[in-house]
Order: sequence, then C-alpha cells, then structure tokens
Amino acid sequence: MPRNLTITTLWTAAWRNSNVDRTCPGEHVLPDRPDVRYVITREVDPATAAAFLAEQDIHLEPGQAVGAVPEQMSAGYLVSTLVTDPDELAAFADLMAPNEQLGMVPTTDRPAILLTEQELGDMIDANHRGPGDILFHREGLPHYDVPSQNVDRTAWLAGRFDPAQVIAWAARLAGERERGMVSQRLRVISEQPTDDELMSLQAALPVIAREEQVRVLHRGEHPVPDLVGADFWIARPAGRPAVVIRSHYDDGGVFVGAEVIPPERHASYLREQELSWVVAVPYTEWMAAHQDLLTRAA
Repeated sequence: MPRNLTITTLWTAAWRNSNVDRTCPGEHVLPDRPDVRYVITREVDPATAAAFLAEQDIHLEPGQAVGAVPEQMSAGYLVSTLVTDPDELAAFADLMAPNEQLGMVPTTDRPAILLTEQELGDMIDANHRGPGDILFHREGLPHYDVPSQNVDRTAWLAGRFDPAQVIAWAARLAGERERGMVSQRLRVISEQPTDDELMSLQAALPVIAREEQVRVLHRGEHPVPDLVGADFWIARPAGRPAVVIRSHYDDGGVFVGAEVIPPERHASYLREQELSWVVAVPYTEWMAAHQDLLTRAA
C-alpha cells in the first residue's frame, strides 16, 4: 500500500521571515510517522558545525548533521538525522531551497512552536482561500484581553461603539462568500454573559452574521461539549486534509500563541466541532428568543 505523504506544516519561517515563497527552515509531520518531526535546516560549513558541537559538547551519531534554524526551532542550530528515503525527499522537495537539508528529530524532544497572530493569519489564509474551502472557529472565552477588542469594549460600555472595524471584517467575509468560501463561527457564552460577550452579541455579531454562519452555545441552556476546552480553528481546504489550530490564552484572556495540531491529535477537535455545531442555535434565532439581552443596559 502506498504511503500517505501529505505534509502538515507545524511552523515555517517562510510565513514571515523569508522572501522565498514556501521554502525556508521549518518543522513538519507526516501522518504515518508521529514519532518524528521533519525539520528543514540550512546547511552550514564544517567549521561552523564543529564550533557549535564543541560548544554544546555534542557528538554526532552516524547520519546526523548540524543545520542552521531560526530561534523558534532552536537556539540557532539544530542536530537532526538526515532523511535518505527517496519518497520523503521527493515529498518535501518543493519546500526546500538548494542550500537546505531535510532531517528528523524525535517528537518527544520537541515542544510546540507557537504562532504569532500574524503567523496564525498567514496559516489560515493559506488554507482558506478558494471555492469550497470551509473555516470553523470556536470562541469560548468570557473575556478577551486583545487591544482592538479592549478599545471596542470600552467604547461600547460608554455608548459610543464605532462599528467601522466590524464592518470592514464583514466586507472581507462577504468577498470570501462570493468566491464560494464558507466561514463558520461558534460563540460559546457564559450562563450570565460578561460585558465582553454582550458586546459581541449586541454590537459585532449582528453585522458579522450577515456574511458568516454564526451559532451560539449558551452555558446553562445548552449542553456544551468541552473535549478540547480551548478556542480553536479548523480549516478544510477543498480536496485537502483538515488543518487544526489551537489558540492559547493566559488566564486573563491575553493571546499567547497558536499551535498547529498534528494529525494524530485531530480527533477530539473534529469531534467537538461536530457535536457543538449540531447543538448550537443560529445567532439570529437565538437572539430573537433572548430579547432581554438586546435591551440590557451596557
């Protein structure tokens, strides 16, 4: 049986740090090798490699090599076991420049590389850009400490909310919908909605829901599946495997980073999406049945 050599990119410098499209040091996985991470590193000269090995007191094993990488992957250099399998080399060829090499490192030794907000946007845009592409986003925090949202919330509480930012986002969603792209948002709200949640329900979602499929799960009213217990994105590019991204926030709602989830860990995210979307109520329908929230003073 032929191998499934579909590559999942966990992180790549090509998202922001390179002027060479798609090529650059990065970390990837193949579905049948969850035990290793495939790392693309830049070749270094023997003197540089020897100096690094001496400084770190590392002795190379047969088949290993030193490569240069960005700080997100390691502290400047990384030792990996070079890939020799011709099928794997062919699969990664389009992601590599002539001065780069493909190696493997054990999964157990690799902490997750967290994406910045810009990198998260790049990852989503790369997998949600054409007809038939579907993007799902679960939002479940009672409070988001995000600069733009903080400004909007303060204005909303003062009765002077400016919808310009929301309108601009809705215009982007409208353009995507016209191109045959689907965007879905699941908004999980507290049993007693917070100011942050009320602002979303009353000021942002009325505009966004015109262009995006928005559903509401209300704790205490609906059963809320919490298999993951975090915000996440699922991109389903037409004709390609799903891409799952988990958003990390601190206890105060500050965005810490986003993690691309390897395929072997997709099941709980896909299951939570399935269960939640069936139970959730379309936004306009839910709001029509909760007029008390529409008239509640800000």
